[in-house]
Amino acid sequence: MEPDDVTPEARRAYAQACGLVESGEYDGALAALRSLLESCPAHARAHNDIGVLYSGRGESRLALEHMTASLRLDPGNTGTMKNIADTCLSIGMKAQAAKMYRLVLTREPGDSEAAEGLILAETAQTSGEASAAAGGAAPVIGGVGYAPLPNPRHTSRPELVSLYWNYHPRYRFLKTLRRETRLLDAGAGPGGLVLWKEWLPPRREDIRMSAVDMVRGELFDRYDDFQVCNLDREPLRYGPGTFDAVLLSHVLEHIKDERAFFRELGRVLRPGGRLYVEVPTPASLHFPGRQKFLDSGIDVSTVNFFDDSTHLRTFSLGELALLAHDAGFTAVETGLITNRYIEDELLSFGIQNRDQELATYGLWSKLGFAHYMIAERG
Repeated sequence: MEPDDVTPEARRAYAQACGLVESGEYDGALAALRSLLESCPAHARAHNDIGVLYSGRGESRLALEHMTASLRLDPGNTGTMKNIADTCLSIGMKAQAAKMYRLVLTREPGDSEAAEGLILAETAQTSGEASAAAGGAAPVIGGVGYAPLPNPRHTSRPELVSLYWNYHPRYRFLKTLRRETRLLDAGAGPGGLVLWKEWLPPRREDIRMSAVDMVRGELFDRYDDFQVCNLDREPLRYGPGTFDAVLLSHVLEHIKDERAFFRELGRVLRPGGRLYVEVPTPASLHFPGRQKFLDSGIDVSTVNFFDDSTHLRTFSLGELALLAHDAGFTAVETGLITNRYIEDELLSFGIQNRDQELATYGLWSKLGFAHYMIAERG
C-alpha cells in the first residue's frame, strides 16, 4: 500500500527497486528501498519488501521490524502477514507463526502488537544478550563473546587512542605526505582531520588543507579554505591539478555515481598526486546489527553496513582498484584496517567505560569493518 501523498518520484523509485529485485541485485534493491523510506517513511510496500530482503539474508529481527511497520500502515495486507509468519517459522517461533497464518486464512486485520512481540522474543533468542546481561555473563553476539579483559596492558585513554591511530593507514597517509602538500579533505564531516596536523609527531603545519562537505563543519575555519556542496550533484570549485593529495574517508559508500566522482577527484589532483580511499568492507553487510550490541550494554556506532541508512553500496579492494584505473589512477597500496595488538584493549576499555569511540575502534578492527586503497594519479 502506498501513502495517499506519494509523489511520482517515489513511485519511480519503488519501481526501480522492484526492477533490481527482479534482476537479482538484492543489495542494490535494499539500498534503494531504504533511500525511498527517507523521503516516504509511510510507504508500506517498501517496508514489507525491505523485510523480505532482510529475511533472505537471515537478519530476522530487522526483517520483522520492517514487516511490522508495513502491517501497521496496512493492517489488512495478508501478504505481509504471511511474510511475518514465514519469518517466525524460520526462527522456530511456531506458536506466533501459527497465529499469523490463521489471520491470513481468516483475512482478519493483522495484529501489529503481536508482531512487535515477536521482534522482542526473536532478539532475545538469536543474540543471547538478554539472558547474558541478566546473569552477569559476557555478552555473546553473533556467536562471539565480548568479555572485558581482566588485566589490560594499557589503561590510559590517551595512550589507547594514540596507539590506535599511530598505526592506522589514514593517519600514516597524512603524516607522511611530502612537505608543503596541498590536501583536499573530501567529505570532511566536522573537520577533525585538520587537528591531526599538530597532534602527535611529526607536526605537519606545512600541509595546506581544504575541506568539502554538504554542510559546514564546526572546524572548517581551521582549514585554508572550504566548499559546501553536494558531491553527487555539484562539481568541485577547484581548478585542474590544484591538489597534491586527496583523502576520502567513509564517503564513497554514500556517493551515487562513484565513477563520475573519481573522475572529478582526478581532475583536481595533479599528475603524481595521491588519493586515499577508506570504505566499509563487503563483509560488513553480514555483521550483527548495532542494536544487538546496544541491547548488550556495548555502546558502538555503525557495525552492520546498513546501520547507516545513508549507505548505498560496498566496494571490494578489486572494485576500488578498477575504479581508480578507469579514472587514470594506479593503486599502489591496499589492505584491511586492523590492529591485533590493541583491538581487544580498545574494546575492553570501551565496554567498561561506555566509551563509544574506543569500543567502535576495537570492534571495527576485530571484525574487519573497513579497508583502504592508496592510488597515484598518472
